[in-house]
Amino acid sequence: MKGEKVKPLFKAYLAARGGEKVELAHRLALKLAGCTAGRFWDGVAALGLRERDVKALLSFLEERGKLRIRRGRDGRRLYVLTLRELRKSPVKLDEWLRPQAP
Repeated sequence: MKGEKVKPLFKAYLAARGGEKVELAHRLALKLAGCTAGRFWDGVAALGLRERDVKALLSFLEERGKLRIRRGRDGRRLYVLTLRELRKSPVKLDEWLRPQAP
């Protein structure tokens, strides 16, 4: 995973199906959690991704039960805060991204 480029990984995620897609989404979330310093969405644009792509990726992981996106008091999804928490707390990261037993 170290040294892996984000854009080709994202393209592979879009083309994948089933369990492979979940695994690639997991790896992308880990990489994106590492770039949450400063202005996050500017960093995402520098990586060649769009804001809506990252939001769709996190929503996909939430639908699959692999991640919980933080919510504000008004119910809005807090994507950047979720990624910052994943970066700062590796124990929660393992908890949130742990594969579910069948």
